[in-house]
Amino acid sequence: MNLALLFIYIVCSVMIIIKAPDTLIPTLLQGSENTIKFLPVLFGSYCVFIPLIKILEKSKLDKSLAKLISPLNKALFPKEKKSAYAHLSLNLSTNLLGIGGASTPSGLKAMEEMTSKKNKIMLVVINSLSIQIIPTTVVAMRAAKGSAVDIILPSLLVTALTTVIGVVLVRVLVKE
Repeated sequence: MNLALLFIYIVCSVMIIIKAPDTLIPTLLQGSENTIKFLPVLFGSYCVFIPLIKILEKSKLDKSLAKLISPLNKALFPKEKKSAYAHLSLNLSTNLLGIGGASTPSGLKAMEEMTSKKNKIMLVVINSLSIQIIPTTVVAMRAAKGSAVDIILPSLLVTALTTVIGVVLVRVLVKE
């Protein structure tokens, strides 16, 4: 992944140098400045949701949630260990709430517990497509810029469609 990002960075830099060399450094500096300005917004949204996940775990509500999502987990990730399903439930739940960054630890734990290569690929695809009921990161970004946050329904429709397509493609193209 790092090599892919490095490749993209180099290609984009070369293109900017060829097309408009005087804009490379100002563009990089502006991007850094925007990142620094945006960090408190993301930090704030994670400060709200990460403790919520810990409360779910401490109150054992994550176990109830796991039971609720169990049929979906077993359909998407057949023949896995019980411990993997617990982590998968938390991972999928946090993704549905739009806090994908907070779902990373449970996704990594699920990946360690999973035995099927196809199921691991399915988890990566679902996490990459990130179906969200509440796209909190995007809403936080738009709110920070004073923009309308009326993107929940279109976001839900698009991520649902892409997730269905991704699941179908994994089922069809990935062999065990």
